[in-house]
Amino acid sequence: MKEVFYWAIAISTVILGGYLFGAGSAIILKTGGIFIIALGACGISWLAAPHIAGGLGMTFYSGSGKINRSPEQMTRLEGMAISGEAAEAAAELQEILKKSFNLIDARTLLVNIYLNHLHDRDAAKSTMKQFFTSPKHISNGESLELLLLYGDLLDADAERQEAILYFEQELKRGKYSKADKTLLTNRLNALKDC
Repeated sequence: MKEVFYWAIAISTVILGGYLFGAGSAIILKTGGIFIIALGACGISWLAAPHIAGGLGMTFYSGSGKINRSPEQMTRLEGMAISGEAAEAAAELQEILKKSFNLIDARTLLVNIYLNHLHDRDAAKSTMKQFFTSPKHISNGESLELLLLYGDLLDADAERQEAILYFEQELKRGKYSKADKTLLTNRLNALKDC
């Protein structure tokens, strides 16, 4: 909400500058208009820079082929866990996540290996907490399954407030579809009613 307010101010500043520039032939109005347009443009650049940098980073770094992220790799690691090499698969997934923090399918697989093969709820919780407490995590439909699973694991009375906090944070922060928002809101209300 705060970002929308800043965007509105920056765009309004540019419009005001354009109005002053075109309002008359006086040099003071033209100069003031140019100055105000430049000020608004700086604000827009400041607001847009993180989004542009994030998009470029994902394009160039993520697509560089430095990490094999193919579905076959996830299938291979899942197969390792099923065949008794769960610890080795988990270690490999941890290395992948060090290089690619927002790789949701790898993080989800790691959590499932911790829960279903290594029977380590604390490691699963820690893996999800590391993700949802980081300012660089993605909040959208991709991470929804992970968020819901995290809410399920935070089932003790002492942890319920933490789950509520994460759900509220993600609803404010995330770019979810209407159906996903409804699902999150319903889950949040259920947590509050417990």
